[in-house]
Amino acid sequence: MRHTMAGMGRWGAKVTCDGVPEPSSPVLSRFLRARPPAWAGAEKPTRAVRNLCGVTDMTEAPDHRPGGSSTVDGETMGGAPDAPSASRPLQRAFVALKVAVTAGILFVVAKQVDLAALGKSFASVDPGLLAVAMLHLLLIPVLGGVRWKLILEAMGQRFRVGALTRVFWVGMLFNQILPSSSGGDAVRVWMIWRAGSNLGTAVNSTLLERGSMVLTLVAMAVAVQPLFVQRVDLGGAQWIMPGLLAAGLLGLALLVPATRLLVRFRVSRPAQVLLGMANDARRVFLSRRVLPLLATCLLTHLNLSVAAWWIGQSLGLPLAFVDYLVFIPIITILTILPISIGGWGVREGLTVALLATVDVPEHDALAFSVLFGLSMAASSLPGLILWWRKPEKVGTGNFRNHREEHDNLTLASNSTG
Repeated sequence: MRHTMAGMGRWGAKVTCDGVPEPSSPVLSRFLRARPPAWAGAEKPTRAVRNLCGVTDMTEAPDHRPGGSSTVDGETMGGAPDAPSASRPLQRAFVALKVAVTAGILFVVAKQVDLAALGKSFASVDPGLLAVAMLHLLLIPVLGGVRWKLILEAMGQRFRVGALTRVFWVGMLFNQILPSSSGGDAVRVWMIWRAGSNLGTAVNSTLLERGSMVLTLVAMAVAVQPLFVQRVDLGGAQWIMPGLLAAGLLGLALLVPATRLLVRFRVSRPAQVLLGMANDARRVFLSRRVLPLLATCLLTHLNLSVAAWWIGQSLGLPLAFVDYLVFIPIITILTILPISIGGWGVREGLTVALLATVDVPEHDALAFSVLFGLSMAASSLPGLILWWRKPEKVGTGNFRNHREEHDNLTLASNSTG
């Protein structure tokens, strides 16, 4: 298998590994300067992942999934390259719309807030308590690495939690700086794929990690909703979160039989890819690791609420910890929707509205939201150091498959014996 590289400057290098060209986004170009995948399979990213990463002009190939995860073999995914010209204007329009939403909400909120009082709120911040909040936020990628490791083990692969944590941290960074809310997930897929995992496992494990977090977040919001309903009459809106939770659980239960039915009637290749994902989801959520996985998800959400409580304490907000348990899950659920840039604007408008129900002044609520967003961004900065140092060492050099190590040890013992 031949790997070629043609340089065109630091940010314009054209890298080709196994026929896979560099993503068109210059932000991701450094990742493809890492050495090629350690496994010797012939798989290439699916069209959805390539579009997410900005990869164009590449033919598709079957997903052989050497890591043991289930898939549908024996059929290619088509050989025609994508035509990027049709989708790029739509993508640019969507990004422009998100910028408009972010700027519009921030403008409306700023018009309603006393800016002089807002400045006094920022000036009154206790830096010591804010530093404690930062320590809690720095636990998020560590818990993310543990959570990702549990999912990969349930799918039949074992990786070092330290390496997964580093890749997770880099993904957090790109979630902050890329306009797409899933840009960091795409980076994680690319890094673990180039490190030696097969593409199906890389994509499905990342999606299942994100899905498990969303599912437990909705469950947590449902659990604390009665505390919020006691203060505010939500009317029919109080059934939104329970409905989302019921729909998520029902969809998870019907995912495998529904996709098998689609494949039986020879529906398109995407249905077969969905079947592979459904089988991986079944392996994860029916394994003995599901309880530690869900516990890690809940611990992450609780840790985020604790960090928010410390930020509120640094501002002197008169809120109890239970208030943050009520508000933070709701705010988090709505800010992960892909309608703004990094959740900015949506988070500020929602925070001001929610904290007004417990008599928090608008300027204090806005100061809390901005500090919370800036603290989240600051907690991702170690990912910049890891990425800038050498991305290939983050995702490849120290990212080894335990199964491969076992095979190497077996071969070594056989040769010496």
